[in-house]
Amino acid sequence: MKKILLLFILIGTSFLSWGNDTNIVVEIKKNQKIIQTNFLKEEIKLKKLIKESETIDPEEFPVEYKKLNFKIFASLSKILVKSKTAVPESSPQRKLFLIYREKLSNLEYEESKVEKVYDLIQNHFKNLEDKKYIGTFRLFVDYVSWQYNAVLKGPLGEYDLVVTNKGICPGLSYSQENKFFTFFADACYLFTSGGVSSDPSQVTYIQDNVLATGIKTSIGLGYFVSSSRSEIGLKLPIIYAIQNLENPPGGYEVQEGNDLLTMIGVYSRWPIGSYFFQTEFSKYLTQDQLLWSLGFGYKF
Repeated sequence: MKKILLLFILIGTSFLSWGNDTNIVVEIKKNQKIIQTNFLKEEIKLKKLIKESETIDPEEFPVEYKKLNFKIFASLSKILVKSKTAVPESSPQRKLFLIYREKLSNLEYEESKVEKVYDLIQNHFKNLEDKKYIGTFRLFVDYVSWQYNAVLKGPLGEYDLVVTNKGICPGLSYSQENKFFTFFADACYLFTSGGVSSDPSQVTYIQDNVLATGIKTSIGLGYFVSSSRSEIGLKLPIIYAIQNLENPPGGYEVQEGNDLLTMIGVYSRWPIGSYFFQTEFSKYLTQDQLLWSLGFGYKF
């Protein structure tokens, strides 16, 4: 009798979450009341046999009792399949659905239909779970090589310079991801140094180990390409960096251009447990130069 009372409590708890399906809830309550009024003996017996894992003879139970249980099971499935959010199996709604599946399985009533409905509900919630986004943090350190153009102005004209920097960029990323896609933002602190070179046929200008520091930040989107959650995607990096190049003697001046550099690029990430490797190749939107990086990190 306690088992029956618990079932009714579970039904009542579930109904609190199903207020928008009034007609179906009324139908479930109606059929449950019929069972309670006309088949209470059979209900108690079935619950006892299932609990004690004893052999059940379906022929001992009236067909009408089986039909009522199937109607309740079908009504529950109609409510669950309308759900727009993933409902865990530990919820009262899913538990009640599974209870009636178990009852019908032991009664050997409409077994093929019951399993088809069960598979439909399981797949529905699996799809919802796959599409649900969760937040993820990652710490990483990249080895970065990046370039930009500068101009050397002198008495006889202007000369193009290429500044190449290399160093590390430790940072943090945050992503919203589901089974298929990830949307993320990241930022890291650039700690690099580099040299300047010019076209020797025009002018000779060389500087080495010039410190370049700043911030590199990106937004991007990616797609998971394997069951291990390896991913590839696009990103839009922005660099704000400061690098002070010396002006050579003789009336020459180095014009470094904009400190804010915008890019578009591709990236990949390859997980090994909670750790990962990542790569990036990006091209400046306003210059014919590249950035590439190779890094590793840890996912929380």
